[in-house]
Amino acid sequence: MIAVIGAGSWGTTFAVRLARREIPVTLYEHFPEVAMDIRRRRENRLFLPKVALPDSMEISNDLPAVVAAARMIFNAVPTQFIRGVYAPLRKSPGAWRGKVLVNLSKGIEIKSGKTISHLFRDLFPSLSARQYAALSGPTHAEEVIRDIPTTAVVAGPPDLAVGIQRLVSDRLFRLYTNPDVLGVELAGALKNCIAVAAGVCAGLGFGDNTQAAILTRGLAEIMRLGTALGARRETFAGLAGIGDLAVTCGSRHSRNRRYGELLARGQTPRMIEKKYRFVAEGVPTSVAAVRLARTARVEVPIIREVYNIVYRGRSTRRAVEALLSRPVRPERI
Repeated sequence: MIAVIGAGSWGTTFAVRLARREIPVTLYEHFPEVAMDIRRRRENRLFLPKVALPDSMEISNDLPAVVAAARMIFNAVPTQFIRGVYAPLRKSPGAWRGKVLVNLSKGIEIKSGKTISHLFRDLFPSLSARQYAALSGPTHAEEVIRDIPTTAVVAGPPDLAVGIQRLVSDRLFRLYTNPDVLGVELAGALKNCIAVAAGVCAGLGFGDNTQAAILTRGLAEIMRLGTALGARRETFAGLAGIGDLAVTCGSRHSRNRRYGELLARGQTPRMIEKKYRFVAEGVPTSVAAVRLARTARVEVPIIREVYNIVYRGRSTRRAVEALLSRPVRPERI
């Protein structure tokens, strides 16, 4: 049995795709009342409305039971909530024995500055690198659920990555493998910060030239910080890097881009949080990214300005001015 932990849009979509292929799957929802509603209506009204859930797909609110019954667990819990959601399993040292954990989420924990692989190993020291993989890339749930052709990458030990590749891939969802877990996770996390900046530029009414600049120089920042932290440079030229960056900066489905647009149109972070029901991972990740960049002694000016807008109250126009007024220099990627 396969378990998907986290019933947001991507977790629900991923579980539905497996169930449609007659793979036994259980979807875990953290809140009991939401789990009951999904189970009763056979629909996730909050995150995937009007999509009928396959009858074979189980919905549960019992995390220890779900993990105990599964051989492979896919995590789709947003980064900043992982510690809280998985806390019940910390009382069971053997909870991960003989199991595989595949991460679907993207982000860096603010509190610790850890990528998700390091966060899980912090929570569960018995979970070895041989049991862990990360699946990432340009995978908007709104398109995947409609069977629009999609490609992504799964990073992990070669044998494990190939096994996940064979399980998940089909004629409409193609997985590539990559041994660079750190690079794939950093690419998926940091591109969200750049997408917030792309949304700011769109909300201010800027055009294609500006968007191209944000994407290109944003990629340079991601590569600079990622390689300084030990990731492989070539990972950022792949699906987890430029592929995911391009779709997240340019798509109408992008929550991070949408967040930036709302900021540019005068809404404050507090107003956005109260009015809209979505998680923009690039916002908290900007905090961790700025700290990591400071420690690694690398420059991440776009990410830093996202942080300044959200956490220091800098106006979006002032942030753009700050970027453009930096000293001119040779282009470095």
